[in-house]
Amino acid sequence: KFGDVAASTLISSQQHIQQHHQLQQQILLEKQALELKHLKLQQLQEQVQASFQIAEPNLGRAQAIDPQNYQQQQLQNHLTSVPQTSELHNQ
Repeated sequence: KFGDVAASTLISSQQHIQQHHQLQQQILLEKQALELKHLKLQQLQEQVQASFQIAEPNLGRAQAIDPQNYQQQQLQNHLTSVPQTSELHNQ
């Protein structure tokens, strides 16, 4: 009887250890996935930053050359970036 209890205790603790290892493995994978996402985010932020640095002087130039046209262009860009309203007008 005592042997049975000892055996089942051993089995259950082995299962616990296995579960623990699986969880640790899972945590490690999740952590790696998060780190990868973080890296991708950093790269995206750098790309956005870089494109802003390219775009900003151009915006300034466009505004300086023809402020009227610049404002119309901005309005146009805003309207095209909001598809819902233009779709409503089309119907």
